[in-house]
Amino acid sequence: MASSPHFGRNFSKTTRRKRDRFCAGNHVPAAARTSSAPTVVTSLGAVLISHPPPGGGVLTAGIVRECRYTGCEESNLTVRQYLSVAAATALLLLYIPVGALAQNGAATTNDKPPTSSSATEDPVTAQWRATLKYGINSEIIDLIGALKDRKNARLNPDLVTTFSQTYDDSVRSAILDLFTALSYDGAENAVRAYLQSKPQNSDLEIASISYLSRTVTHPSKETVSLLESLVGDTTESISNAAIRGLGSIAGNNPPGAYDFGGFEKTLVADLSKNDISTTALGDAILALGDLKSKAAVDPLLAIVTDTTQQASLREYAADSLGKIGDPKAIPALSDLVKDQNAYLRAYGVSALGRFNTPESSEVLSAGLRDSAVGVRLAALDGIARNRLTADAQAVIYKAEHDPDIHVRTRAIQTLGELGTPEAWKTLHAVIEQTGASLDLRTAALDSMVKNDLSGSIDSLKKVIRTEWAATDKHMLYAVGNKLSTTKSSALTDLYALLLTHPDYIVQIYAIRGIALNDITSLRGNVEKLRAESAPPVLKREVDQAVGTLGPAR
Repeated sequence: MASSPHFGRNFSKTTRRKRDRFCAGNHVPAAARTSSAPTVVTSLGAVLISHPPPGGGVLTAGIVRECRYTGCEESNLTVRQYLSVAAATALLLLYIPVGALAQNGAATTNDKPPTSSSATEDPVTAQWRATLKYGINSEIIDLIGALKDRKNARLNPDLVTTFSQTYDDSVRSAILDLFTALSYDGAENAVRAYLQSKPQNSDLEIASISYLSRTVTHPSKETVSLLESLVGDTTESISNAAIRGLGSIAGNNPPGAYDFGGFEKTLVADLSKNDISTTALGDAILALGDLKSKAAVDPLLAIVTDTTQQASLREYAADSLGKIGDPKAIPALSDLVKDQNAYLRAYGVSALGRFNTPESSEVLSAGLRDSAVGVRLAALDGIARNRLTADAQAVIYKAEHDPDIHVRTRAIQTLGELGTPEAWKTLHAVIEQTGASLDLRTAALDSMVKNDLSGSIDSLKKVIRTEWAATDKHMLYAVGNKLSTTKSSALTDLYALLLTHPDYIVQIYAIRGIALNDITSLRGNVEKLRAESAPPVLKREVDQAVGTLGPAR
């Protein structure tokens, strides 16, 4: 769940940055962040977008739901569905495979003599490697996109070399995007070397800083030192990115893992400067929260209680005070939740959700009844964080009856975190209800797999059988996609069941899950799918899976 509520308004540069923080935390593509009232493209319900077609295919369109937040009231939410289910399904079946995957039989040449492992490399991976070594940049970018869709990390070491050797910033950017999506931190040295070369592409430089500070969760001291040197960069966007990055490193590591003493003093001093930009001041405030800076508590309290101060800075200050966790901030934050400004209330509730006290619990319970969507979302986050099982019934009510779909979805996620018997009963009922919203059913699916997979097998099997012959296969695809990327030995029977479905897309999801979990007992079942009449994409998936699975046991 997002740690803090961030919403769209007609924002300045500072508040556009806040919009991007919200979007990044909720997996919103950068291309969808262009309007002053930000467009949020949700993955819930957009199965053809969030669950890409097997085989690395490219869809030209899909079911997209667009939400524009122009305020905190639920009445301001509008939803547009661009394609009908039937049209989107047709597009799914007519997708065009990425060029790098459509080729067959190309040999691969290595600089070193082939080893036993390279000699037995499956044909698909061999073709990928050949494309990476000899393809033009546009083909390499297509390949990287396909690897990202498939969550395939097999070529990551090769891509690190490509990142270091290429002169094309578009290729570097695509590689960083893939590594970020896969949480692969093995490119730290290569990316640091790129930054040390004093590049001229500020966007890629910022992306590199983000990779080193977020994807590489435990960077070397050399990397931290480099980021500290960039704090004073003459390009403000680079300096601000370094501040955010160092804050992220501090927030993701235990206290004392790095010596941020000098950095902390610089940021505290920034709070009292008059010549600092609003953007830089906002980044400093947020970083001090990540640093859990006790020295910053009083200056932050001065900001949060100053009604003449820009609202976004008061919101940031509230967020940081919550992260720092000093009880002296509770009275000021409690006052904030009474403000007429719904954004300030949301930040106040979110911050108090980090204090597991009777006073904060009361605020969270009351927040569920606030008329502003953002406040209710923040309250649900706090209830989940503090495992306030006493609020389970209220959360169940929100999951079933709240007028806003985002609140209902977040309530379902919260129920998974609470994990009470009543919570699981509700989640199973939601996912098994064929007439329920696809958004809510997929949210229940995610929550069940994340929090209680073994206890949800029977429910998942029931959903598969119920959806087996359905004309609209979006829910079945959602289940297949989720299971295809889940590592668990408890899924063998479900994979075996999905392999027998007549839809080859469902079969492919099962094949991927079997390969991911190395379930060699199903090797024979997979091989049987490689009939002459099988679609080429299914044959490729079978070949790749068989190439990675050990002998059947």
